[in-house]
Amino acid sequence: MRYFIAIIASSLLVINSVSCKQSTGSETKNAAGEKSRESESARKTEAAEKAEPQAASETSEKDWAEDLFGKQLVKRDKTQVPVSELDDDKKIGLYFSAHWCPPCRAFTPVLVKVYNKLKEDGKPFEIVLIDLDQTEEAMFNYMDGEKMEWLAAPFDAPRQEIAQQFGVRGIPSLIILDADGKVIARNGRGDVSSQGADAYEQW
Repeated sequence: MRYFIAIIASSLLVINSVSCKQSTGSETKNAAGEKSRESESARKTEAAEKAEPQAASETSEKDWAEDLFGKQLVKRDKTQVPVSELDDDKKIGLYFSAHWCPPCRAFTPVLVKVYNKLKEDGKPFEIVLIDLDQTEEAMFNYMDGEKMEWLAAPFDAPRQEIAQQFGVRGIPSLIILDADGKVIARNGRGDVSSQGADAYEQW
């Protein structure tokens, strides 16, 4: 029972880390207006530094995935795959999920079926799991148990930061990117749930 409570507590921490930082950001912006010019200048400088990688990724179509995930992705059998697997004009689904999350465990089998169907049909599509479990073992157990044939960001990738970057406030969440790494659909979960594999044609 204590172990179960500990798991629930750690799960709530992950949920909060995805959503609570959004409200913290708003509070920081409100406070910034009352700070000194020096503090305001520092904030603008930081924003400019964050904008530079984004601009660079827009000019180099092949770099956005490496900037986001690093040089390697992983499969459920723990083998590493070069991030270049995301090339070839594929649409990419970023799947934010975790085993401890009941809605995730309900939606994942649906997504697995859609993914397998798109692969059978030869559609240029790939999914990258951004797993929000607390341990690497839990991530691979989740992938293996659900027979996820897609790729995943390594456990040491900045997974929470990626979730924040794409505005993820709750999971499961499926965000669809084009081959240049630009968001083309934010409610992939709803699209897949209502349309199945046919959702691909509207992305």
